[in-house]
Amino acid sequence: VADKYNSILIQNFIDISRCSETHNPKGKTVTWAHRLSSEKRPEIFIEIAKNMPDYNFILCGEGNLKQKILSSMPKNCKYLGSPTNLKKIFEKTSVFISTSDQEAFGYSVGEAILSGVPVVSFAVGLGKDFADVTIKDKFTISDWISAIKKCSGKRSKYSQKLIENYNEKIFCDKWSRIICG
Repeated sequence: VADKYNSILIQNFIDISRCSETHNPKGKTVTWAHRLSSEKRPEIFIEIAKNMPDYNFILCGEGNLKQKILSSMPKNCKYLGSPTNLKKIFEKTSVFISTSDQEAFGYSVGEAILSGVPVVSFAVGLGKDFADVTIKDKFTISDWISAIKKCSGKRSKYSQKLIENYNEKIFCDKWSRIICG
């Protein structure tokens, strides 16, 4: 399409300095970091946490569903508000999950992958091409639990591929070509 219309596609990039160099593959900590709104489906995260009492869950975000979600959190789930940087959280994370049914890009998914954290996601945004396990639209909570257990103890297999495709140099080079010719 870009060639047909004499256009250049300039994709987003992920700032690698916001990513952790290590994560906790041996632990049992699952992180969710999104806006607390209906399209992000935080209630799925809460149901997963309720059904995995031997895991710890970290919830990050703000939004109109905050009170509803916080009031339904099980004991193994900790709410950390809306941190501006997830780097320290990713150091403690074993698996990152994205329950969003729509995502234009998915920065938190990208930051998790670049931190080496395996991702379980629906096929939206970066999750479509880079999640370690993709959940089908018709799913059960058991599907999520199986995927989380499958990813536990591993490193994301897509870290290098993601940085090769969504790095700052590619982003700046494309803008430079537009501005400088």
